[in-house]
Amino acid sequence: MYIKREQKVLRISLIAIFIIAVFGITYGVYINSEAIVFDSFFSFLTAVMTGLSLYVSKLLTKRGNNKYQYGFSHFEPVVNATNGFMMLIICIYAFVNGVKSILDGGNNIDIDVAIYYTIITSIASLAMYFYVKRESKIIKSDIIHVEMKEWLIASLLTIAIFIGFSIALIARHTEVAFIIPYIDPVVVSILAVVLVFTPIKIIITSLREIFYIAPSKLDKIVKSKMNQVIKKHEFEKFTSYVAKSGRVSFIEIHVLVPEETRNTKPKYMDKIRDEIVEELNEYEEKLWISICFTSDPNWLVHPKFNE
Repeated sequence: MYIKREQKVLRISLIAIFIIAVFGITYGVYINSEAIVFDSFFSFLTAVMTGLSLYVSKLLTKRGNNKYQYGFSHFEPVVNATNGFMMLIICIYAFVNGVKSILDGGNNIDIDVAIYYTIITSIASLAMYFYVKRESKIIKSDIIHVEMKEWLIASLLTIAIFIGFSIALIARHTEVAFIIPYIDPVVVSILAVVLVFTPIKIIITSLREIFYIAPSKLDKIVKSKMNQVIKKHEFEKFTSYVAKSGRVSFIEIHVLVPEETRNTKPKYMDKIRDEIVEELNEYEEKLWISICFTSDPNWLVHPKFNE
């Protein structure tokens, strides 16, 4: 795992977001632009969540303890889900506020001054997006992937605001100049609707991990590999349970062996375990695997949960 590299990316991202957020909020309030304040507030909230992600990334370098015996991987989807919910709230608030502003007659701002903000912030956001995207391909971390999505949203927000303000500049000396006060709130409302699907996707993915919903792809891979093992070693049957939490995949396998193999040496069973783990390691980087061999069919299921 590239833990140190992951933390470096998060630290750089945190510094960049904070600078952009403070600059944008100050600028937006000064020129009375709802779109810029929305964009900057989104960035500020992202900075808070990036700080939390950095803390979780550091937690993941530690081994489990008596309190958290399975480690700290379950904190990762919780942070991502929280991040997604906060992004969703901002999008809903921005949409409601934008519609209210449209109904109130729009919002007059200094377009000439406002457009400089969008140029500077667009360049900075796009540069960070491509940097984090490159690192995400190397690190393959859910936290960094969410960070990349946030920078993409930030870039699209600012570019859309730039387009809106450019339209206002063009329309200023034409017959449609009356639309200028509506540009700012309309841009905010449209962006909120378009961007709302990103946090929803993050939330759904994270909640599946929080609630230990079996990932279908991993479940199919485990069952496929185990069917091959059962056939190869002439075992009777098996049951398997899979779940994913953050960057760790949990796999539990119970294998029913024939009566005549009861006295098989443990070393032989360990060899089969190694074979199974080696096969599954090709698909998942970090696995927590438990493999049980039994001649009692009752051990194939968890009676308390499968009645």
